[in-house]
Amino acid sequence: MSQQNPACYSATRTGAQALRNPSFFTFWLFLAIAFVCSVALAEEPDEKYLKIFYSIQDADVLNKSGKSEQALVKYEKARRDLMVLQKEYPGWSSSTLNYRLNYVGQQIATLQASGAGTVSNAAPRAAENQSPAAGGAGAAQVKLLSPGNEPRKVYRLHPTPSEMQKSVMNLKISMDIKTGEMQMPSVNMPAITVLLDLTPTSIDANGTISYDMVIEDAAVADDPNANAQVAEAMKASFGNVKGLSGKGKMSNRGINLETTMKEPAGADAQMKQALEQMKEILGNSASPLPEEAIGVGARWQSTKSIKSQGMTIQQSSTYELTSAEGDLLNTKSTMTQHAANQKVKNPAMPGVDVDLVKMSGAGGGDIIFDLTRLMPQGTIDFHSEMSMAVNMGGQKQPMDMKMGMKLALEKK
Repeated sequence: MSQQNPACYSATRTGAQALRNPSFFTFWLFLAIAFVCSVALAEEPDEKYLKIFYSIQDADVLNKSGKSEQALVKYEKARRDLMVLQKEYPGWSSSTLNYRLNYVGQQIATLQASGAGTVSNAAPRAAENQSPAAGGAGAAQVKLLSPGNEPRKVYRLHPTPSEMQKSVMNLKISMDIKTGEMQMPSVNMPAITVLLDLTPTSIDANGTISYDMVIEDAAVADDPNANAQVAEAMKASFGNVKGLSGKGKMSNRGINLETTMKEPAGADAQMKQALEQMKEILGNSASPLPEEAIGVGARWQSTKSIKSQGMTIQQSSTYELTSAEGDLLNTKSTMTQHAANQKVKNPAMPGVDVDLVKMSGAGGGDIIFDLTRLMPQGTIDFHSEMSMAVNMGGQKQPMDMKMGMKLALEKK
């Protein structure tokens, strides 16, 4: 793929000339995929809160078992982490953070009053290296709106360890772009298909599921209706991820806790970017289950602040349970997204500054929770509109973009 940077283009070039650069298409491709994978639960502050919450649970266990000094170390670290989270995300669930800060503060005061002091340097490291608990109470981003009809049941994922699961992810994107007064031809991207092998390796006593994953195949379909340069850029970006592997952890409510991808030796910047994007998609392709018991007709909501590909997006997703048979839960989902004015620094396009003026999106689909599998099944249809100003070669150009995205998750 061409490595020519649009920022090096002369300011006298038109928007159409800039759009013909394949690396420009790569920028919007990664941006579009970031929007899609965010629909599937990308949740940075929520993940950070979950890890802190599970650390507090570990401290509670240590405290109840009489290991007061180790518990004190974990409570103190949790308080520091909560304060950092509160500072980094001032608009995120202040009531939840204040409640946890008060709780942790009370535990610290009680332990200090009982004589628990500073432990040796080795003890804190041992305590902090303990695996976080999973399961139990969920994070504040998932709210039960209605429990539904009787009978009700608490639902949790329970895959069989060592049993490989194959999943297929299909993604189709279309875009309409207008630069200034110039309307560009509609861009139809060829479909992307990713075949995943996911193998649960263990489930601990708290319900944390550890798993291995391998990208068995990643292909861009041949599409005579797709723009040739777009197809070339996409094939260059995704053609080399076949065979890549990684590891992950998720709670038994489908909340991603950790995702890592093994970087091949000699990976260039393009490969690293593709790896990072695949990490986001693979690590966040689950949907959350509520903590409480639910029945048919139940509705729950997940709200989150997403930070992906240099953009911060607010998202709200609502699920309604339409039927439940054994391990299969059928739901209908709706979602909305919006983003306020902000500067976007996308790693796929260094040197190109984007000022986002506004963004809004809406969509929905049918999601099937198979409690024996790590990834859900179903379809998502999402549409968004963005207004922005793109700085190329020192000249800002207004740009409006409409995107349509269809995502299908299937088992194989």
